[in-house]
Amino acid sequence: MKKTLLLTATILLMILIFVFSAQPAEESTELSNGAGAFLCRLFIPGFQELSQPEQIQHIEGIDHAVRKTAHGTEYCILGILCAATLLAWIKKSRKLLLCSGFLIAVLYSVTDEIHQMFVPGRACMFTDILIDAAGALAGVLILALFLKLKRSGTRTAS
Repeated sequence: MKKTLLLTATILLMILIFVFSAQPAEESTELSNGAGAFLCRLFIPGFQELSQPEQIQHIEGIDHAVRKTAHGTEYCILGILCAATLLAWIKKSRKLLLCSGFLIAVLYSVTDEIHQMFVPGRACMFTDILIDAAGALAGVLILALFLKLKRSGTRTAS
């Protein structure tokens, strides 16, 4: 059951990433501006009372950070899921499977960026691949740390 759940979650996240990447630039911008507006309302006191041009200026000011954070976050989760799925399904070296999970996430990032070359207004950006790789690495390292802590916790409890 756990194995199937991990595999399903991994595939669903890959599909979600593909769907986001298939959005034309205008739709993608709308989505990130929506996230930016939410963050501005949450963190900028009096944001609602600002004029619309002032609100837009704030939203556009954080747009780049919102987009890049989204890249890193989704690939952090994908790195965790890929590595956890491999660990659940394959009985090999933990280090090998963690590295393989990282590589799968990075390769998916590369294919995702290539896919964006064919979407109106979107482009293949090497910097996004680097951000995705950093996110995937962070995810795999988080998983490795969690597994190490879990293992040392079960040793001390015995």
